[in-house]
This record gives sequence, structure tokens and C-alpha cells, in this order.
Amino acid sequence: MNMADIVSDQDKSASLSQDTIYAELHTEMRFYRDKSMEMQRWYSTIMLGLIVGSISLASMNLDVNVIPYLRAIMFVPVIALNVFVNYWVFYTDRRYHELRECVRRFERVGYSNSRQNYKFKPHHILLSLNTILLFVFFAILLLF
Repeated sequence: MNMADIVSDQDKSASLSQDTIYAELHTEMRFYRDKSMEMQRWYSTIMLGLIVGSISLASMNLDVNVIPYLRAIMFVPVIALNVFVNYWVFYTDRRYHELRECVRRFERVGYSNSRQNYKFKPHHILLSLNTILLFVFFAILLLF
């Protein structure tokens, strides 16, 4: 059951305490925020490991072209990982904002929409980091 349904339906919410609903909404918000950060940490660790590994292989004068299509074999999983992590960041950010709006409606607190007008949002930092790590990895593979 979606928490927004609980908040919007007065008959069902009457049987639950407001503190329980509020606590569950905040727990779910923390879950999505923490999962997004955890996914980003794993992605950064894997990408930094691949970058360091590529640099160390290049410093050993190992010819990457010994195995045909080795670069393509290395590109495909990295691109798939990047697409998955970027999708996850967008999904968790969208879900977090939906839950935050649900909490605001539940609290019936007036708020200004000026917070919504920021052009640069927190998930943009994560996506920028993903893109930078991806380009560094590609540059190392192409240069060496």
C-alpha cells in the first residue's frame, strides 16, 4: 500500500495514529536516501578500482590489443553499470521527493515553492561524479 493512499484516505488514516504514519514516511525517506548514497559509494569504488587497474596494466606495458575486442569487452559492463546507477539515482531522488511532498501534505504545513526552483539539485552532483568517473575510465583505456 502506498503511503500517499494512507494519508489521502481519511477513513483508513483514522485507524492509524498520526505518529505511526509520520514515522513510517520518514523511515521510507531515509531508506531511499541511504540506498542512493550506498549505490553511489559502490559505483565510485568499482570505477576507481577499474581506473587504477587500467593504469597499472598500462604501466606494465601490457598490450591491450593482444586480445581482440578487449576494450569493447571492458566498455560494455562499465556502460551497463553506469546506466543502472544513474537510473537508480534518478529513481530514488524522484521517490524521495514524492515522499517529502506526502509528508508536507500530511503535516499541512505551508511552504514556499522557492525550494523547487533550484536548477542544481543534489542528485546532479552524483550524476556529475558518475560521468566524470566514466570519462576518466574511457580516456585511460583509449590513451593506453
